[in-house]
Amino acid sequence: EPSSDKMEAAIRTEHFTYSLTPLSLNHKAPHLESVFFIERLKKGKNIPVIHLEEKSTAETYETILGAKRVTKKFNGFSALEDVDISLKQGEITGLIGANGAGKTTLMKILLGLLPNDSGELILFDQPIEGASQRNRLKSKIGYVSQNFALYKNMTIRENLLYFGTLYGIEKAALHKKITEYASLLNFEHWIDAFAIDVPMGIKQRFSLCAALLHEPMILILDEPTSGVDVVARELFWQILHQIKVKWNIAILISTHYMGEAEFCDKVVVLKDGRKIVDETITDLFEQYPKMQSFEEIFLGLHTS
Repeated sequence: EPSSDKMEAAIRTEHFTYSLTPLSLNHKAPHLESVFFIERLKKGKNIPVIHLEEKSTAETYETILGAKRVTKKFNGFSALEDVDISLKQGEITGLIGANGAGKTTLMKILLGLLPNDSGELILFDQPIEGASQRNRLKSKIGYVSQNFALYKNMTIRENLLYFGTLYGIEKAALHKKITEYASLLNFEHWIDAFAIDVPMGIKQRFSLCAALLHEPMILILDEPTSGVDVVARELFWQILHQIKVKWNIAILISTHYMGEAEFCDKVVVLKDGRKIVDETITDLFEQYPKMQSFEEIFLGLHTS
């Protein structure tokens, strides 16, 4: 095991440890993204370490949110065909698929933003029936859309105050929560900057903060790491894993970065509106022992 001094000068990511000095660890073939982390070390920079406080959750469910045999058609075109999905507390599910595979349609149905033609939705192990349960669904979900809408000429704090007010959070509690989350998610330095001036990685964490203000039990993220640099992506995933473990939240995340699928506990792969994979990452690699990465598995599934 390398000395603590050496490790403090290293960057540890999900699958790699980067260091400018040799470490007594097993070496891996570097990726193109490795260059960014090495350059960061050369500038004497590391990446922040996120520490969230544990939150106890008395309620436990087998399926906190899910769908059974959900079908959705648009003018005769099947966007989804008999799709099942089950989200569990303390688990990150990756939703993977090519453009047009049905990812966004499925997310919108789970969010209650789009009606399904057939099948049923499950919330807290019970079928969703009627408007009151759909409203309950929306109150328990935090959503980060691909193009998060924010008011550019308001500060980050002002934006968060606005979104928190929409959730009905009491003013004093909201101010306290914004200060706490800005510190936890490491964007307190930018809290009084105008949204138009904030880097993409900070906007990403601000969007996540807005989705967490009302303390949801389910977090749904639609390609949240698109357009951010690799260091910001790594920090974002560190935050998601902390949320999963410390807050026992069920997370559904869509991504077009195949490497990010390996950060998930489970992946659901859609192809032409149908589910073709619903497996843990560990089981997938056991099923395809010759494959070196999820990207290879994904390409194999789409060419078979």
